[in-house]
Amino acid sequence: ITVGTIIFEKLEPGWLTICLGIAMLGIAMLDRYRMLERLAQRIDLTRFSVALGLSSVSGLIAGIAGGGGMYLLSVYLKLACPTPTLFRGTSILIGAIILFWRLAVSVAIGLVSWRLVVESLILLPLSLAGAWAGIRFFHRADAKRFYNAFQIVLMVGALILLWKGVNRVF
Repeated sequence: ITVGTIIFEKLEPGWLTICLGIAMLGIAMLDRYRMLERLAQRIDLTRFSVALGLSSVSGLIAGIAGGGGMYLLSVYLKLACPTPTLFRGTSILIGAIILFWRLAVSVAIGLVSWRLVVESLILLPLSLAGAWAGIRFFHRADAKRFYNAFQIVLMVGALILLWKGVNRVF
């Protein structure tokens, strides 16, 4: 995460947005067409070395992209966690760890301003409303509906990032 955050500071925003959009779209497509499930039949996802490798790569991506590493990790967790509840809980825990560490590194290298803090506080009610809506959907959806919605959110987010990145670069 630390190395990725330093790279994030140096990378031009337009290209960063394009790279993140491509990565997210690729991950969503791998999940949609069950390519990782086929790979999981050959690899023991519960092995420490596999989890360490995937979490290291996702940490690097999270540092560079500001959170995009969770998209990569979430596809792994979908395979490693047998139920949507376990998937969601594990994602929340790992996401919180990544966010707190990235915040500490960002503050340490001077990427957080008072304006950003104030804007975050202003937007906090919207974030909480989104979390509330997500919790309601989660409790009402079966596993197939939940994972389909998850894939759609990933793909729409990826396409939005690609659009913004291309507009910024070209």
